[in-house]
Amino acid sequence: MTLGSVAAGAGRECAPAALIRCWRAAAQLHRYSAVTKLLVAVLSSAVACGARASGGPIPWGTDLAVITATLTYFLHEPDAGPAKLRGYIAVAPQTDGLLKSIPYEDYYRTFATLKNPPPRDAFANYLDRNQQTYPLGAIPGFKRSIRLEKHDEPWSDITPENSKLRNYLIFRAPGYSSDGASAFVTFDFCCHLEGAEALYVLRKVGGNWTVASTEYRYGLEAAL
Repeated sequence: MTLGSVAAGAGRECAPAALIRCWRAAAQLHRYSAVTKLLVAVLSSAVACGARASGGPIPWGTDLAVITATLTYFLHEPDAGPAKLRGYIAVAPQTDGLLKSIPYEDYYRTFATLKNPPPRDAFANYLDRNQQTYPLGAIPGFKRSIRLEKHDEPWSDITPENSKLRNYLIFRAPGYSSDGASAFVTFDFCCHLEGAEALYVLRKVGGNWTVASTEYRYGLEAAL
């Protein structure tokens, strides 16, 4: 099954969203944040599952357009604090799914604290789709500046002085609003000596996806 397919079925176990995922991602990228650890503790209490959006298959072309707009923005984003200023960005060839232990409603409340939260139905679709992982298809248009590559130890591959690897991104599947006009996507990346997470809200303008708002979460403590 490719990223263009929606995770099927109602009644699955509830899943968390990107703020708690930041803890897992930071562990993979060898850093984690005190704020994230606090969120893990605070949001670990269980409440009833929230309503979730449903829909039919989403073509890979739609996901590709959102991911391409996201990568184009990130390539030129000074606030993201890239691990290196030069080199290419590697994108993991498989999306990373969400944990299945924390209720949706905890995360609706958490994401409501973002400066520009995504539409609720886009966020619900994001949670639904990321109940599982998907292989990414080809991402054309970036020449050699973006490459699909798997790195089990990204910091070990980034830090050597002669390494051409600038950063390593692990995406989760985008979520879409029911009207198809908004999308929400998150990904983990390496930032200086920290793990970090990006949260992007996109809008469709004139048939094209445009980044409408961004937020970055950074690790602050020593390596695990």
